[in-house]
Amino acid sequence: MINREVRRCSLAFKRRVVEEVESGKFASIQAAGVHHGIMGATTVNGWIRRFGTNHLLAKVVPVEQVDEADRVMELRRQVARLERALGGAQAESLLITSISLLRASGSEAGWRRTIATRTPRLSV
Repeated sequence: MINREVRRCSLAFKRRVVEEVESGKFASIQAAGVHHGIMGATTVNGWIRRFGTNHLLAKVVPVEQVDEADRVMELRRQVARLERALGGAQAESLLITSISLLRASGSEAGWRRTIATRTPRLSV
């Protein structure tokens, strides 16, 4: 069995490392991790996300034109309509299949259908 050393850092230590990174003491986030002996590659990134101002982390900025946004909305509406139609078609198909199976099993078992009540009854 391999013995591993698990290091738990205090909240004050984490905040100090984040403050040092944000103040520009280190050239990179990885340099701060190496300086303080932090083994995890993304550990300091996680601390910055939790305790920092997040100005050092990469941000995703979507760039699209107005007609592209309109097209995306129209496609989303079309997908929703198709999903509703597909759901209705699947339900109808399931109902037809169930009715067919009930009719087939009822005729094999000697059941007859009463038109007024529409409930299967045993034939005598």
